[in-house]
Formats: sequence, structure tokens, C-alpha cells
Amino acid sequence: MTHPPTVTPTFRDLRDPLGLALNEAQRLIDTGNFERAASRLQDLRVAFPKDGRVYLCASRLAARLGQPAQWVACAERACELMPAFAPARLEFARALYQTGEHAEALAQAAYAVQLAPGSLEVLAVAYELARACRSRSDALRFIQQALAISGEDPTIRRSAALELLLSGRPADALALAEGLVRESAQDELARSIEVDALFALGEHERALARLEALAADFPERERYRFFLAMRRGEKVSEVPSELVADLFDRHAETFDRTLLGGLRYRAPELVAQAIRTRFPSLEVSVLDLGCGTGLLGEALGQPKGYLIGVDLSRKMLEQAAEKRLYDRLHHADLLEALSATDAAQYEVIAACDVFVYLGELAPIAREAAKVLRPNGLLVFTCECVAVPPEADGFALDQATQRYSHGHGYLKRILTEAGFVDIALEPVELRLEAGHPVRGVLVTARRPADS
Repeated sequence: MTHPPTVTPTFRDLRDPLGLALNEAQRLIDTGNFERAASRLQDLRVAFPKDGRVYLCASRLAARLGQPAQWVACAERACELMPAFAPARLEFARALYQTGEHAEALAQAAYAVQLAPGSLEVLAVAYELARACRSRSDALRFIQQALAISGEDPTIRRSAALELLLSGRPADALALAEGLVRESAQDELARSIEVDALFALGEHERALARLEALAADFPERERYRFFLAMRRGEKVSEVPSELVADLFDRHAETFDRTLLGGLRYRAPELVAQAIRTRFPSLEVSVLDLGCGTGLLGEALGQPKGYLIGVDLSRKMLEQAAEKRLYDRLHHADLLEALSATDAAQYEVIAACDVFVYLGELAPIAREAAKVLRPNGLLVFTCECVAVPPEADGFALDQATQRYSHGHGYLKRILTEAGFVDIALEPVELRLEAGHPVRGVLVTARRPADS
């Protein structure tokens, strides 16, 4: 997700000379005129060293400039000078969130709510920040406070229904969702929450009927057809691209910290090592399928050829672009990107934990064999959680909506695509709920042309 939103009322209603000057500085920040804004704020800091509003405005400039340490320092100083000003507390919370200090960010957001308990605007920011920090209890508490203030607001009711559902209270979520649906049959989110709540309550027949109606009323949404097939026990070959893109768009900004820190994500490191083993000089061009935020680029370093990334999530690609490691980044479906690529373009095609969203991998294998140069390397990771390792097939875990692939299946489809020297190494990919996730590192070579 993007940064949690800020509270808008800061300087605009102030008519004192400093307030007017800060309004002008804020306008310069909003229009991207950062040098003039910085110069103006420096003058104001000298003239008004004890006015917290100057530091609050400076913190927003630091945020726009991508200077997290300065953002934190200015927001903290604003709080010291204006300890009872809720917008300053929320700005401090946003800065702390961006630097990964989630517990303190939540504490500051809660303090802001205490300072302005009747402000829906403050509660909205605190709620979004709690969601960004993945604090379900805080998110539920803040949205319930907002619901108590404005119980007729459909946006607040939808958010409350969602938080109740995610907090294990499906009956309460269903009551809110059904009320919203009675008011508007086109309320897609409320209808979706209603379906999930009914499934959680064990009312499968009612839930299936509502899901069928949802899929019929919104035929452009692949996700409902996917969920319907999954709930019916039908075999589905891939997670819809819109679901994957939505998932990673939401988590793009915190992806690296979450995976590399708390989840000890190893796939990029494992794939990079496999590439170095095969091509120690890195005199290769690499196609990174599902490149995400560019973690493989960081683990591998710059090859002597091209490093090209492809991903479904625009926000993940934005994060990758900031690292300046890739020669080009493309927003595209993986199979479509491979199909549109000329033959024999790359020495390496890599995919880190990407094929967990695809069941049937045979088309990917065939296209990868076309795109690789002779003796080129295909290297990727897969999960083996929901199937026996030796299985010749794949399975979708309904709880995680991720695919597992059997070793027998992977060997077969790679052999059929013409690959040789196929190797499958059991590995631990990351942690989930504190436990290692079992997977496999796969390497396969396109043979030299005869």
C-alpha cells in the first residue's frame, strides 16, 4: 500500500503570518518545488524555532524527498513542541511506520486518537496505519470507534464488516454486510464479505448461491469464477492475475522488510547462487519472471548482459525501479511476456517463488525453452506443501491460495519441453507462522543446438 494518508487540516485555516507562510511552503511541496520549500522552511525555522508547525511541514517535505530519518526527526520535534496536536502525532506515526518501527507507530496513532477521539479523519488515518502494520486488533478498535461516531456511513460499515470477518467474528460481519446489501445490491465488497462470512459460519449452500450470483453479476471479475470453482472442488490451473496483482500492490512498500526480516525469505539468494554456480563470471542476460521489488537483482548483482524484470504488480515494479538494478522493467503477464519474446534471447530465465500462483507450468516451460539460448539455464523455486514430493501433479492450497508442485510433475513437464540436466534440490523457502515452508530449487538446461 502507499503511505497511510495524512490528516489535511494543518495550516490552511490559520491567518497569522507564520500560518500563511507555511501554507505557501506546503503548496511548494505539493507542486514538487522542493528546493524553494526547503529554503523557505529553513528561514522559518530560524525565525520561529519553537513553533512545532514549522517542523510538521518540514517532516512532510522529508517524506516527499524520501528521507525517512529526517522525516522521523522533524515529526518527533513537532510533537515535542505541540504535544497535544493530533496531526503531529499522526505524522510521527507515519514516519515511524515507514522506518519499520511498527509498534511505536501504532502507539503514536493511538495517542492521536486519544487527543481527538471524535475526529473521523484522525480515526481514518489510524485505521489505515493499523492495517498497514497488520495489527488486526488495533484496526478493529479504530474502525469500531469510527462506526460508533458515524454508523450510517457505508464506507465505515464496509471496513468494519471486513475487520470483523478477519478478526474471527463472521456473524457480526454478516450482519453489517447484509444490511449494506439490502441498501444496495450493487455493493460488490459487501456481497463478497457476505459470502466469506457465510462460508466461515458453515452455511455452504447459502454461501455458494451468493457466490454464484456474485460471479453472474460481475462477469468481468475473474476472481469470483476462481473462488466458485475452488469451492466446488474443481481443478483450477492458476490464480487470476487480478488477485495476484492486488495482493502485491497492497504489500509492495513493506514487502522487502516483511520477507527478508520476519519471514527469512531465501528464494532470491538460492536462485542467485544457482546462477553464479552455472555462470560464475555473470556474462549473461537474465530474464527475471515475477521480479517483484527486485530482490533477485539485489542478491545477484549486475550481470554483464541485460537484467530484465517482468511483473503483474505495478507497485512492485515501482519499488524495483527505485533500486536502479534492472535495465528494463515490464508490467505484463509472465506467459504473455515469454510468448512475445523472440527466440534465443537470454542465457538465464529465473523465477523466485512465482510459480506458486500457477498450477499448470507446461506452457511456461515450453516458452522458456524457446526464449533461452543454447545451454541456457532455467532456474526457479516451487512449494511442495500440499502434495507429496514425488507426485506427478500439482494442488492448490485453499487456505493460502498457493500451488504446490510434485517433483515428478516438474521433471515431466521440463523433459517434455526439451530441457536436460534437470536437478531438484529440496530447500526451505521462508517461514510461515514460525515454521519453515518446504520447497524445491529447480535448475534445467536447454541443450546445445545439434
